Amino acid sequence: MKTYLYNRVSSGKQNKFSKDGLTRQSESAEVLEFIKNHKLTVVKTMQYVGSSFTGKNFDNDTVMGKFVDQIKSGKIPVPICLCFENWDRFGRDVEWKNTKRFLDLISAGVSIGVVSMDIVIDQKVLAENSNILQLVVNDIQRARKESERKSGFSKRNLLVKVTRAKKGERVYFGGQSPRWIIGVRDGEFVRDEAMIADIKR
Repeated sequence: MKTYLYNRVSSGKQNKFSKDGLTRQSESAEVLEFIKNHKLTVVKTMQYVGSSFTGKNFDNDTVMGKFVDQIKSGKIPVPICLCFENWDRFGRDVEWKNTKRFLDLISAGVSIGVVSMDIVIDQKVLAENSNILQLVVNDIQRARKESERKSGFSKRNLLVKVTRAKKGERVYFGGQSPRWIIGVRDGEFVRDEAMIADIKR
């Protein structure tokens, strides 16, 4: 079956410095074996660098957003398979939203290949084994909870550092510095107000 392979990492740094980046998601032994065992033919590899916590990876201007649009318009004919390493790659958005995206693709005739589950899911598979849907929802939920846990840890760590910095201590923030803080002047953070407005919007 013709297959679109979807790879995603959260940041450019993750892809540049980690062997667990975009390349590994395409070329690992597990992925290659999965493609071979399920008789899939990769016709295109789609790559996205960015967070999926709010579903941004499904926006209209992303590779996944364009893929969904082309499925809906018939520009990509079905049957077709969308393959990814695990549900973390597909997305970490609110559980019901990602579940709906999955079911919408299945309804449109797209098969979903999930390497970590060693399964290609289509309408027939779901009809014959309803437990598969529960497994999918569980994995989608796990992906979301993992992001929430990491976010909570980062926020608590950042709060401790900010408190220390406000007391006059020199603190290294490194990669934890939010993008909307662009410097320090007279002991106060210099903020990118335009970016802050975009984030709030």
